[in-house]
Amino acid sequence: MKITKYKVVLFVLVLTAINLWVYNKKFIAAPVSGRIMESISIVDDIHRSEVRINFSFPLRYENHFPKIKGKEIRVNFRPMTISELDFDALYQREAIGPEKTELVPLELVVFESEFLGSSLTGTGGFTENERRKKEKAMRTEDDFYLVLSFEREVVFGIHQGSDFRSIVIFVCEKEFSEESKQCLDY
Repeated sequence: MKITKYKVVLFVLVLTAINLWVYNKKFIAAPVSGRIMESISIVDDIHRSEVRINFSFPLRYENHFPKIKGKEIRVNFRPMTISELDFDALYQREAIGPEKTELVPLELVVFESEFLGSSLTGTGGFTENERRKKEKAMRTEDDFYLVLSFEREVVFGIHQGSDFRSIVIFVCEKEFSEESKQCLDY
């Protein structure tokens, strides 16, 4: 009788453990790999329209060109850290065509990278040794950038998002103030 009780208790514990494992697996989302840009949000406002580009990893905004006004903007940045799942995506082209709004005539956002001194293009991936070398050189040699294409010429300002996972572009009709981070269109 005593052995039967232990078998029942053991059976119940094993069954409970299996249920917990299956239950937890159902609600854990798999990481999204292969995407650099997670989302683009546009907020229309007469005083400061914003385009916020959210990334799947922390980054540091470096610079942009042209500085104040243009129909196409190139924004350079550096990844701070990146997961192994997203590493290969850094060397792929990615494009998103967000919805245009009345105040923000954004047509297309393209992520691209240029890797200097590398013969890795067209190899279909990286070996482990190449990956380690690229991770080391990523912050100094490679060029990571966004190209934002607008339907018409806009005045803009660009800043690092406070979460270090986004870049914010302020879009204006006439003039942008760096000090107040506001459009001076009114």
